Amino acid sequence: MALTFVDDTEHSRFDLFRDDDRVGLIDYRLRDSVIHLTHTFIDPEKRERGLAASFVQLVLDDIRSRGLTLVPDCPFVAHWLTEHPEYNNLL
Repeated sequence: MALTFVDDTEHSRFDLFRDDDRVGLIDYRLRDSVIHLTHTFIDPEKRERGLAASFVQLVLDDIRSRGLTLVPDCPFVAHWLTEHPEYNNLL
C-alpha cells in the first residue's frame, strides 16, 4: 500500500491516494505564507486505523519543507498536533 498526496491548488485541497485510489482530502486556505487547514476527510468505505494521521503527517512535512506557517482550523489536525509537539514550530 503506497500512500501519496497531491496538492490540488485549483481546489485548495490536498488529495490522498492509496495506490491509484483517492481515499481522502484536506481542505486549506493559503494566503501569502500562511496556510489554514480547514477540514480533513477520509472516505468512510476506505478508512483504516491511522490513515488520517499518516495523511496529516505527510501534509505537515510538505508545509514545513515549503516554509509555511500553519493555522490548524480543522479539529482533527489541531488534536493531532497536541500529540506531536515536534510540529509546533509550524504554528
